[in-house]
This record gives sequence, structure tokens and C-alpha cells, in this order.
Amino acid sequence: MYTESSVLTQVNNNFLGDNFEDGKLETKADGFGFGYSLHALYAFSEDTRVGFSYNSQISTDLDSTVDFDNVRRPERIIDRLQSQTIEVGSKVPMVAGMGWYHRMDNDWELTWDVMWVQFSKFGATSIQLDEVTLDAPDDKFDDFYVTSVGLTWPVNSRMSAAVGAFWMESPVDNADRSFAISLDEMMGVGAGITYQLDNGNDYELEVNLIDTGSSPIDTGPSLVKGRVAGKSKDHYSLAISLAYNWR
Repeated sequence: MYTESSVLTQVNNNFLGDNFEDGKLETKADGFGFGYSLHALYAFSEDTRVGFSYNSQISTDLDSTVDFDNVRRPERIIDRLQSQTIEVGSKVPMVAGMGWYHRMDNDWELTWDVMWVQFSKFGATSIQLDEVTLDAPDDKFDDFYVTSVGLTWPVNSRMSAAVGAFWMESPVDNADRSFAISLDEMMGVGAGITYQLDNGNDYELEVNLIDTGSSPIDTGPSLVKGRVAGKSKDHYSLAISLAYNWR
């Protein structure tokens, strides 16, 4: 797996109540990691089956660079930080899931999926600055579940309709949330129709309403970055998609 990240943050330039514009600190990192996946499908009958999936934890070694812009600090300090080699070890969490499918006698189809993410293992595991190993921060993430249900039924010989819903547990407590991972509890509902053409291809129209949560954040006081506190006011999203499928 190849991973790449870029983080841009403001730097407070007003230690003494001055009115200077904030500076910017950008950190870029990329690297490779390896893992494995296991999948299995068991059919109880032609109408009922269950599947399992497992994606292992992946450890990656990232090479990072730091760039300052308009930061009111001694130039020698900025030059020293920008010239240093930063190596970061990080982990992508393990994911395990299960899915269930059943088709009823009237051709209505039911699905249920559940996934568990070991998100407490996500983040940096080591930081090396010019061959000096530093303590990696504890990001205080939580393991979380995601589950979804769906129902599909035939409307006529050409058209079928579907409805569904999902829920995702918050991967971080309110007190530990940051702008790096600002996810909150999420839930959503959706509906769609599929229309089959004479050539076997079909159109799909879907409408989904998603509540991404208020995601309250309080960074706390900081001489370097200042303090940011608040939450999302309008945290609902409406997604509409139209697709053409070749069969």
C-alpha cells in the first residue's frame, strides 16, 4: 500500500497581542506498507449466503518534510527544522467485516453488513528526527463499528427499487477530537431505482441523506497555534447520483 498525506496548519504570530497575519506550517509525508486480506463466502442455499472479510493492520514508514511560510520565528530555527530528515512510522488499522444476504420468495432482497475497525491502533508509532527517536503522540482514537441494512424489491419487469440505512460509531471522544481526525458519529438513509434497458444495461438513480455529526472541537490554549473551539452547525449532506451500467 502506498500512502501520502499533507497537513496544513496555522501558526500564531501574535504572542504579544500584535496584529500580524497567521503563518502556515505544512507537513508532507509518503511511504509504503504491506499487509494481507482474507475473504470467505458461504452459501446456505441459492437465496441465502454470508460473507466474511479481514484486512490486516498495515505498518508504513513515511519520509516527511516540513515547510514554513510567513512564520515570525528566528530564521536559524526555521532553517534547522526545514533541513532535518523526519521519518515517521505509522499504522493503518485492521478491519474485519461480515455481510448477510437473503432473497425472499417474492424476490425481495435483504442485506445486512457490519464492520469493525481497530482504530485505536491508527496513527504514528515512532518519530525519528535526524536519527534521534522521539516519543510518538497518543492520538486517543477509539475502535468503532459501522453497520448498514438494505432492502431491494422489483417494481415491474424492468424496474427495481431499494432503500437502506447506515450508522457509524464515533471513532474519537469529544474531548479528544482534533482537526486531524474530526469524525463524529454518522448516520444516513437512502433510496434508489434501477431501470433495465433492452440491451441489458441499466440506469441507476440514488438519493442519500447523511448526518455527519456536529463534531465539537476545542483545541485548548496554545501560544503557537492559538485556540479554536466550536462545532458544525449544518452537518447534513444530500448526495444524488446517476449511473449508467454496462452489463
